[in-house]
Amino acid sequence: MEQQKDPGQALLKLAEETANRSKIGRLRGVYAEIEIAQKAGVSNSKIVETLNDCGFELTLKTFETMLYRIRKGQQKSNKPKQPGLTPEKVSTNVDTSETKADEPEADLSGLTDKQRRELKADKYMDTGPQNPLLKRLLDQDKNKDK
Repeated sequence: MEQQKDPGQALLKLAEETANRSKIGRLRGVYAEIEIAQKAGVSNSKIVETLNDCGFELTLKTFETMLYRIRKGQQKSNKPKQPGLTPEKVSTNVDTSETKADEPEADLSGLTDKQRRELKADKYMDTGPQNPLLKRLLDQDKNKDK
């Protein structure tokens, strides 16, 4: 009987092996050390020379391009989803004087987790029409009836 492998362990082994990784992937692995060397004043050409001695096979231009892409990727992952958007700047169409959030909580004991989440979310959601044209038409109909 053949023994089954753990897929998690197999993937970790792949990630650790140098032959299976791209050059930029291996460079990401030593990025912190590259930053330390650069801050200490080591030139990029010396860093490339050292990396090539360790089996990287990089040109100076390739190294600088990869470094740029790594840094750009890190900046993108550290940025907030909507820069400059603060709670004060956000305008909502919800009338806070009549929100459902002020209502007492109903008994949620007989509901599934999904149903509980949906009921809680409904308290804070504006369920009215979002289309401005539709809102205007509905308001006109209300005014005609009065």
